[in-house]
Amino acid sequence: MAPGSQWPFVDVHDTGEEVLVMSGELIEGEQRLGPGTYLFFPPASRHQPRTEVGVRLFGINPVAPPEAR
Repeated sequence: MAPGSQWPFVDVHDTGEEVLVMSGELIEGEQRLGPGTYLFFPPASRHQPRTEVGVRLFGINPVAPPEAR
């Protein structure tokens, strides 16, 4: 994410989401999270990440099997 940017909408995942901050700083709510931070957002959680200085992250969004959808 570029410096000064925010995810354009509130992020919600049916199966949850995992995020690893690789560099920079991710802001989630009032938390400022740096390199090496691992985050787990449970299913149906809501968040809207942003950054002031820029952030490179790795996100995993599991896909539910067709019979579960």
